[in-house]
Amino acid sequence: MKCRKFNNALYVNARVDSIPTACLIDTGSTITVLDARKFHQIPEADRPVLRETSRLKMADGSIVRPLGKAEFIFDIGSKTIKHEMTVADIESQVILGFDFLSKHKCSLDLEKEILRVGNKSIKCNSENAEQSVCRIRVADKVFVPAESEIVIKSFVEGDSFNDCLVLIEPVSTSMSEQGILVARTIAKSKNGFVPLRLINISKQPQILQKNMQAAVCELVDSVYSSEAEYAEINKICVEKVQNVELPEYMEPIVRSCDGLSDEQMIRVKQLLAKHLQVFAKSKTDLGRTDPITHKINTGDARPVKQAPRRIPLAKRDAAEKELQRMIECGVKHVRPVKGERDPIVTAKAGMKQYLVGAPLERVAIDIMGPLPLTWRKNKYIMVVTDYFTRWAESYPMPNIEAETVCRLLIENFISSRYGLPKQIHTDQGRQFESELFQNMCRIFKIDKTRTTSFHPQGGGLVERFNRSLEDMLSKVISRDQKDWDECLPLTMLAYRSSVHESTKHTPNLMMHGREAQLPIDLLYGPSPDEAERVEPHGYVDRVQQSLWKIHQKARDKMAVASTRQKTQYDLHIFKNKYTVGTPVWLNVKIRKKGLSPKLQDRWEGPYLIIGVLSGLLYTVQKGAGAKNKVVHHDRLKPFQGEFTSWL
Repeated sequence: MKCRKFNNALYVNARVDSIPTACLIDTGSTITVLDARKFHQIPEADRPVLRETSRLKMADGSIVRPLGKAEFIFDIGSKTIKHEMTVADIESQVILGFDFLSKHKCSLDLEKEILRVGNKSIKCNSENAEQSVCRIRVADKVFVPAESEIVIKSFVEGDSFNDCLVLIEPVSTSMSEQGILVARTIAKSKNGFVPLRLINISKQPQILQKNMQAAVCELVDSVYSSEAEYAEINKICVEKVQNVELPEYMEPIVRSCDGLSDEQMIRVKQLLAKHLQVFAKSKTDLGRTDPITHKINTGDARPVKQAPRRIPLAKRDAAEKELQRMIECGVKHVRPVKGERDPIVTAKAGMKQYLVGAPLERVAIDIMGPLPLTWRKNKYIMVVTDYFTRWAESYPMPNIEAETVCRLLIENFISSRYGLPKQIHTDQGRQFESELFQNMCRIFKIDKTRTTSFHPQGGGLVERFNRSLEDMLSKVISRDQKDWDECLPLTMLAYRSSVHESTKHTPNLMMHGREAQLPIDLLYGPSPDEAERVEPHGYVDRVQQSLWKIHQKARDKMAVASTRQKTQYDLHIFKNKYTVGTPVWLNVKIRKKGLSPKLQDRWEGPYLIIGVLSGLLYTVQKGAGAKNKVVHHDRLKPFQGEFTSWL
């Protein structure tokens, strides 16, 4: 296949990070632009990191979303220049804008076709060195069903592509972000229109607007359709392939290829020589190759532990011989053991269930951050979660002082929306343990509880929501991560409109007795039940009855989910029984400045159990005059040795 070239404006040959390019000189462009395809030809190790930039308005009025901007090394003539360029999908390889011509003191002689860069004169070309391409746009508004393939009508910009063969190629546009891919094919244009084959790989239907850019095309001069013509070209290529000598251990593979022509045998040998490293020279060489790697994406799934499998008696001798052979060949290595000791089993108590039965019976509060400082000067998120309805609120804030926390909680949660919760559960953060926060709880008659130190499992609900919120925000914020507080409200709307795994209902339905109106509802209209007009008192009665049924069903689902979670959590418990007067070690997780955490002693003590608060919580004290601590069972282990009790 051959492609034509068209006479165009003035072009100058240059190199961008050692990649040859044909640069269009455009004094009407305010900035210098590099085509995205040329940018991706730069080796990844040498490719500069792009910074976010604003959208571009092209000469025809269309808007292009750039990939970003960066500083590139520009070799033009005998001069090497560093210049900032914007990377976007454009027709030319490079557009030299007014910023380049002005900054580097360039002058252009149109009559002689010479570009002067400083005191250097560079000859320009009136013919573009690259193949001429034109945009392909959608002719009419199109609805593309989910997971389907269709052919649509499109048109080519310009008058040079009427009744001719064109090569259609996809470009990186907003279509690919929607999950729509364009097939690379050859088609014939009729009156400027060409068929365009699309596939929607997403699970949602997509809409393509009229005049939306879908692909680019270039003229095709001829297509080799004659079998004899193709055979002649193929023969020329085969003659350039020299015969390849293979090692002796590859001869059995070559002999198995009987019946092939000389031309085919040369190609087989060339392929075997190219991938010679994947073939084992002998049995001892098996398993010692690394050109093929793979990656298994397990998502958020936790590792699964399985009991060791015993080899049947009839196969143990063969397995031992194979293992010894692999050790001798260096496939496996035996790790030396300096000394044997009893295995250390980490203490793990069973899960404590805490079931609630009404909204705002128990509310958990936590601080997430520090996060990148936003344009609104926010750095933290205060998260408030209801244990029963799973309703969550998140408030961006500039600091985590007690005054800021109390003000946000009273103004945005208690006084303006939901009222007083019966109980507030937090960790031992200073803002929650402060006198101001304690006084607020005392004035409002709110029961205040807290988790034990270094045991976030005590606030598992809000900690799990923090992980979900981080995951959702990471998918919508910008690259500089300075607009997360602007994305927070709509992110919370999406969370509250999603069905919760434990309640089997959305937080909206659990808290308000109805679902929130979403864009999909505006598109398809309300359900028949919602469209029915109801008087105010009838609506109140219906909401009360609906909430009673929903809450009763949710209580049953939450009890089942809690039991399932406890059963799963308690599979690997290892619980020690402690009584008052028992000496124990306390696990220390505080890092000391100037000390390496890897060399720091992780156990402190001995401590003495001076109180048993429950099966999970204990009060310990290091000495008669020391301050006592309330700690979780999992941070303790029995003390072995002589100890004199001071009780």
